Amino acid sequence: MEHFTVYDLLNEFGMRIDGRRPLEFRQFRTKLGVFVEPHGSAYLEQGCTKVLVAVYGPNRNSEKKATSSVDLDVEINCIVSIASFCKAIRKVYSAGDCETNEIARYVQQAMMAVIINKKYLNYTFDVVIEVLQIDGGHIATAVNCAMLAFIDAGVDMREYVTACSAAVTPSGEIIRDIAHVEITAGAAPVTVALLSSSNRVLFAEMSQRFHVENFERVLEEALDGCREILAMIDVQVRKHVENVMAITDAEAEPDM
Repeated sequence: MEHFTVYDLLNEFGMRIDGRRPLEFRQFRTKLGVFVEPHGSAYLEQGCTKVLVAVYGPNRNSEKKATSSVDLDVEINCIVSIASFCKAIRKVYSAGDCETNEIARYVQQAMMAVIINKKYLNYTFDVVIEVLQIDGGHIATAVNCAMLAFIDAGVDMREYVTACSAAVTPSGEIIRDIAHVEITAGAAPVTVALLSSSNRVLFAEMSQRFHVENFERVLEEALDGCREILAMIDVQVRKHVENVMAITDAEAEPDM
């Protein structure tokens, strides 16, 4: 079995283990409105990391409202399911374990930051996240996919939120959109979420030790990656809206 070391992150030609350039993204493929039953849904692939998100709501939070005399903030409930075959080594992921809780926490934090709260007082959203495959960057992919699902649901938001990962190689090069093979080879990724209009960093997640001298460089590259992902998401959203409008117009035309 082939083993990678930290020195294999970039070869002599400056190419990464999977053949990408240092700042190149993996294939970005997405689809909105993949289900009929939820109010909104989306599917997103970033390389071999695949995530599916369904949004149910807004639903009236009548039970809690009945016990309170004041308006309650919007509530987002995240349910995360990770497929047992999502990694090379099969594992049964149970609800409430560390990995599912981590994904749920970051997605909830991201969507709470962008939803216009005053329009959804006393309402709840139920978000179902299915992680089909993990090949690095699954937190960023889950956040980006949830953003698309909320857009498909027509939820009023003040701005976009996008997420991206970056790391530094032993030679000092910055790489972006980290794959699992690079983490195995020694890359310590930082996953960052950025609010598009306010240009505010929502969170920065580090699962491994990271040298503080390189943090600013890695952070800036991850933020640039968030902006590039924003542009890719915007293109996909516009295409989706055009398709929906075309179908609506076709259905509205009277039969000849």
